[in-house]
Amino acid sequence: GALAGIIEGTSVVNCYSRGGVKRKSGTNAYTASFTGIVNYGEINYCYSTGVVVFTGETNPVDKGFSGGISGPSTFSGNFYDTETTLQTTGINATGLTTSQMKSSASFSGEGWDFTVTWGSDGTTNEGYMYLK
Repeated sequence: GALAGIIEGTSVVNCYSRGGVKRKSGTNAYTASFTGIVNYGEINYCYSTGVVVFTGETNPVDKGFSGGISGPSTFSGNFYDTETTLQTTGINATGLTTSQMKSSASFSGEGWDFTVTWGSDGTTNEGYMYLK
């Protein structure tokens, strides 16, 4: 994943990943836009926008956020951009269009804190939510 290959035994809260990922070779099915695999972890209030590419074969369409889960894990309020990632589905995250991803209204009902933690002004971070 663009943020981490493996999230294991830890919590990741209030973060985002804008980088893309490319699987150059092999058969690893855990390549995804945010993280490859979550093992006994927790991810809350995070999003990803980076493209997912598999070199030499058909690109996946189900790697919008996490490539997989191994062991009990917790997820809440996570999103990915369906247009920029080129993914139609994602494990434990909600897919939104680019326009929706740039609207704080899409996140507010999911527990995101726009008073202290997150900002949105339509310009900073290319219009995506940013950490204050």
